[in-house]
Amino acid sequence: MTTRKAMDEFMAKAEQAISFAEEQYIAYSKQEHLNDDEYTMALQQLELLHKELTPVHNSANDQQREDLRRMRMRFEELQHKMITHKPWKEA
Repeated sequence: MTTRKAMDEFMAKAEQAISFAEEQYIAYSKQEHLNDDEYTMALQQLELLHKELTPVHNSANDQQREDLRRMRMRFEELQHKMITHKPWKEA
């Protein structure tokens, strides 16, 4: 079973990655291509955390699994938005 501490640490790390990715998406939409590296790094962080989620999920209790399911949905929605809905206008 995932310990409460491990779960709290993972969720905090995930929230931080989501916040960073959302900030990059907003900044990217305003500045166009000026921060490609940070935008890419934000996407990579989301992907790494998404991969870390599976083993945490496998050892979680029912309530933790529900919390992780919601977190997975947030990852996937944000990744989708960042990849497919370019915030800049193409020339």
